[in-house]
Amino acid sequence: MKLYFIFSIVLSSVYYSSYAQSNSTVTHNLIEDRLQLMAEEFNQGNLNEVADFYTSDAAVIGPKTSVKGEEIKSYWPKFGGVDNWKLESLSVEVLSADVVNQIGISRMYYKNAEGKNMTSASKFTLIWVKVNGEWRIKQDFFFPISD
Repeated sequence: MKLYFIFSIVLSSVYYSSYAQSNSTVTHNLIEDRLQLMAEEFNQGNLNEVADFYTSDAAVIGPKTSVKGEEIKSYWPKFGGVDNWKLESLSVEVLSADVVNQIGISRMYYKNAEGKNMTSASKFTLIWVKVNGEWRIKQDFFFPISD
């Protein structure tokens, strides 16, 4: 009987570990998809829709930038002159069933006043939270990098 009990505990642990890993992989893929969908909305000119990827109390914080809550809706339309936005995910860490940390690189391609092609690159950390079953950005931290 004791051996059966130990076997049951080991089997349960293996099942739970496999289940948790499977859920983590699904969450990882959902976050990757959300990130690319956000870039697609931006590249299609739907700048107001980019703000919808954030929670109502979110914050975007970077050098000379601190935008919170409803201010995010007026933040994204300022990037209307950008030709293309590419987002590259470097890591996704599932912290819990409702919280994910993502690190990546953002590249915005645009023309300067003289018509020269330019790139603005930054590294970002996003804290995603699940709100009513949908993943949204709670915190968006970024800083410029040399590309």
